[in-house]
Amino acid sequence: MPITEKQRQARRGFIGSSDIGPILGLSKWKSSYDVWLEKLGKVLQPSISEAAQAGTILEPSVLDWATEKLGALTRNRELRVKATPIRVHVDATVKATGDPVEAKTAGLFGMLSDDWGDEGTDKIPDYAWVQCQVHCLATERPWCHVPALLGGRGFVMYLVPRSEEMIAEILRQVAHFWSEHVRKQIAPEGSGPTLEVAKLIKRVPGTTTAVAPSIIRAWSDAKGVLRTAEEAEENAKRAVLAALGEAEGSEPTEEGTITYLEQSKMFLDEKAIKEKMPKVAEEFRRETRFRVLRLKAPKKSDV
Repeated sequence: MPITEKQRQARRGFIGSSDIGPILGLSKWKSSYDVWLEKLGKVLQPSISEAAQAGTILEPSVLDWATEKLGALTRNRELRVKATPIRVHVDATVKATGDPVEAKTAGLFGMLSDDWGDEGTDKIPDYAWVQCQVHCLATERPWCHVPALLGGRGFVMYLVPRSEEMIAEILRQVAHFWSEHVRKQIAPEGSGPTLEVAKLIKRVPGTTTAVAPSIIRAWSDAKGVLRTAEEAEENAKRAVLAALGEAEGSEPTEEGTITYLEQSKMFLDEKAIKEKMPKVAEEFRRETRFRVLRLKAPKKSDV
């Protein structure tokens, strides 16, 4: 379920189940450094991705399907793990047994990864697997049910058994992260922010800081490599289109097949709206503010 701003602020005071994967280095999208920044309130509220929005919207439907398989559910439960900074929001628990239920959606906006295995197994992505371990800990149950809506597969039910070994490791790493990094406000070693979170770090207007020349040089070099690659791709595209001549595609080869087909999409003609309905255009005009990262060449006086 979507959380309120008050709940988001409250989450800074504890470790949630979705934080566990990044802290253990098991998330593809989030780092322990990201979690550290969030707990210290050093980042702005991120925008919600389409995949996350879809998950929120579809979660009730996934749980409805799970009810048919597992029986009546108690939804959206908040549970604490005593003597730890862990507090979890479990999507649901089975009323008859107390078993936790973690609803998931995946592959709705792209290819479904092979991290999702056969139905009835515990072969799910690592970040979700450790979430289930925390839910087993919080509910004191031997397993966690994972109903999932997967692109190209539909509804699938997984069952994750409790692992005492993993729970012990989770408790160890969370305790260390909380005491040595969050409380002492020391960044986790060996980790850095993901690009999306780094963009959201709160900035103080008008301030500057020292940045090592090696860091600036690495970015400058990377920009040069990218520019060379883009030029090479441009030349390759030009050669491909020339080779096609008047054709819309190529014959199949061991390197693949080229197509150059006409497509269409709808768009809002802003220019026409401004000309024909200027008052409407003005009424719905909005300002958006954003930051742009640029590298300026050094002045002679700076060298």
